[in-house]
Amino acid sequence: MMNQPQRDDPRLAAKQAAAQARYQEVAKKLHTTAKQRFPNRPISQIKFVQVDTPPNVRPGQLVNLTGAIEGRDLQIFIPAGARQGLQFEVPYIRYDGGSSVDHDDAIVVGDPFFVFPPVLSAREADEEASRQLFRQWQVQANAQQQQQQPQPQPQPDPAEWKVKGNAAFKAKDFREAARLYGAAVLACLHRVRTEAPLMAVRPPIDAATAGPADQDGGEVATTDREGEAGHGNTEALRRQAQLDKQKQLAVDLGMHIVYSNQALALMKLKPPRLAEALEACENALNIDPHYTKAFFRLGQCLEQVREVHVLVLRVGMLCVAAATAHKQHVASQFPHPL
Repeated sequence: MMNQPQRDDPRLAAKQAAAQARYQEVAKKLHTTAKQRFPNRPISQIKFVQVDTPPNVRPGQLVNLTGAIEGRDLQIFIPAGARQGLQFEVPYIRYDGGSSVDHDDAIVVGDPFFVFPPVLSAREADEEASRQLFRQWQVQANAQQQQQQPQPQPQPDPAEWKVKGNAAFKAKDFREAARLYGAAVLACLHRVRTEAPLMAVRPPIDAATAGPADQDGGEVATTDREGEAGHGNTEALRRQAQLDKQKQLAVDLGMHIVYSNQALALMKLKPPRLAEALEACENALNIDPHYTKAFFRLGQCLEQVREVHVLVLRVGMLCVAAATAHKQHVASQFPHPL
């Protein structure tokens, strides 16, 4: 008897139906976004392109994919659960008429997604929830800016999420508090990167290829070795000044306080996520090495880690003692080997 065609498999049919529903859900969401952005433009197509997860990236990281959509370079945020070897989908809309392929507004790209989302760890799920909170603010801010042009680019206020996180912590919803503090961290990072960006370091001047302005400007050292040394010192000082400016802005925004609060929320979870809490304390101290509350919470976290290690050690010793007692009992019952 011949095997039934694979398409008659009810499990396969259910999987295909779930995938179709997922595509329709994403297409509907993108269609709504596109209509809000350009209400008078007719939409030609809604398409999906498969993308391989690039190596050495993490969820939430902004990456540039060369020629990903119709020969265009594409900037996207890596979706939650993405790992090397997994493919995810990127939805996009093409407008009909009046928009050439080369025009920036001819295509609207949606958020990357998995047709069948991978199972996320607690940390991955919470980080994605924090990113979603921040993206909601970005969508609202962009819509308001378009309605009230000309207006300067709006900037997020980390204190808003910090206040909400404090309220959730007070209500003993520690996981929601950690997610809100995570959104506050993202807001701080956005402010730091936009208000105090790191400028590209200029390469050293090559006397063989330098133009007249470079050679006669009075800033080039008299020898190649002196010139390279002077250039390296100048660029190092410039880079350090930029890093100091970023760190000061992070302190002004209270980023170290948010990290410290997030660490405490993570310690309050059942079970506590101590490795993440330790990382949050270290991040707080990297921003402000004199923040005593971060030191205190780091000590609390290390004490919990010590207690866990002692408990594991005691359980191990009890297991060894029980195994030894059982072995002695068996030996007393059967003194002679069979």
